[in-house]
Amino acid sequence: MFALTHKIIVAMNKQLNFEVEITNIKETEAIEADINQLYNEQIAQHYQRIKNGLYDLEEGILYLDMLRSAEKIGDHVSSI
Repeated sequence: MFALTHKIIVAMNKQLNFEVEITNIKETEAIEADINQLYNEQIAQHYQRIKNGLYDLEEGILYLDMLRSAEKIGDHVSSI
């Protein structure tokens, strides 16, 4: 998740610095779609792990917060 978040930041930074054409937004759109898909998969796995008692609620909240933050960064960057 964090690797994809980093990747979308790098891609958008290249666009903002005119290293690539602004019209070439397909890369950032594809990365954002990958982030969203991975986020949904991770959330489903997260709830399953909590249900199975693999970690406690406090750890689960921290993990969920990290996932949501990474996904939200991707959303913000892709909307620039």
